[in-house]
Amino acid sequence: MEAYPNVGLHWKSHQKVNQSASLRSKSFHSIEEINEEDAKLDYAFLSPIFNSISKQGYKAAFDVSILGEALNMKHPFPIYALGGIDWNNFKQAQEMGFAGFAMLGAFWNMNDNERRFKLLKQITHGNSKR
Repeated sequence: MEAYPNVGLHWKSHQKVNQSASLRSKSFHSIEEINEEDAKLDYAFLSPIFNSISKQGYKAAFDVSILGEALNMKHPFPIYALGGIDWNNFKQAQEMGFAGFAMLGAFWNMNDNERRFKLLKQITHGNSKR
């Protein structure tokens, strides 16, 4: 750790967080896991929100109608949506109350790099001409 003092570490849901890392994140698969977490985290991922694009058979694990309520409860760290996020549902994930989202399969499955970067720019900067 001394050679890279600003390095961040990510833990899977079943792993215990090492508090010595300068940036800590963790994956969760239920709201209960998040509520029971006692480690100090900088952010977390909750998945799968929608059916996975890249992992066949990895189905959505949440009732989206009640997920928003659970996300509106006070949590000590921001929670990001993961799993099945694509161009058609990322706004729904935002509206649920997530701090943000990770779009992996939909982004990497695109064959058109120019369109991929244009869409990425739109998502991250709105429709500006930057």
